[in-house]
Amino acid sequence: MPRPLIAPLLPFLLPLVLGLPAPAWAQPDGPAAAGHAPVQGSRALQQACQERLAPSSLVFEVQTSEVVIGQQLGLGELRGLMAVSPQDAVFGATEFTPQVQVEWSARAVTENATGMNCARISATIHLGIAPQTVHIAREIPLGSCPYQVVLDHEMGHVRINNAHMEQVAAMLNEQARAEFPARAWVGSAEEIKAAIRDELTGVWIPRVEVLLAAAGDLHAQHDAADRELDGLAECLDKKPALTAQKD
Repeated sequence: MPRPLIAPLLPFLLPLVLGLPAPAWAQPDGPAAAGHAPVQGSRALQQACQERLAPSSLVFEVQTSEVVIGQQLGLGELRGLMAVSPQDAVFGATEFTPQVQVEWSARAVTENATGMNCARISATIHLGIAPQTVHIAREIPLGSCPYQVVLDHEMGHVRINNAHMEQVAAMLNEQARAEFPARAWVGSAEEIKAAIRDELTGVWIPRVEVLLAAAGDLHAQHDAADRELDGLAECLDKKPALTAQKD
């Protein structure tokens, strides 16, 4: 019987989806303002920023992932999807694309004498997978013994994704609580807006990428430890007619 390669993954770090809405500025005593520059501002502005604005906050949240199960692809198509050799049989596969969405709003005070602003923000980075698609070869009859064996294995990959995403969010929330509350941005409206974007996408999103990449090892361990090959062999011994065939 051909060696089943169950659920090898597409590259895990696919392009991230970033949504950066324009910040909502709420200044305590004047017109709306925004901005950032690599300057500290006057001591009076720094003091006003510290005393009148709540600490900055950054929270990572995990969005529920939809799981779609289908049998649109046959054995040959799954081999092509996973880029394996013609001698290998791929009975199932799980596709998923990590997504990151960023939302933030800002509060600012302005120094009237200079027009310089100091801002702090509240930001949320949503982590998700949209969607997770489980493929089971269409040659495998729905509800059959081999179908259930393959489905159980693929759902193991889904569970790994969900659990790992929660772990990533927990680690990043710990880092954010330690580092982010003291963050403040000083400068013109446009300078602050650009600097906040730079920090969220240039500092924190790369941390997300590094931590998510570790999922590859977890999936490899699942493939190595799971007994799907034995389960399929038992199914095929009972129902020889269900032996997977090449396209």
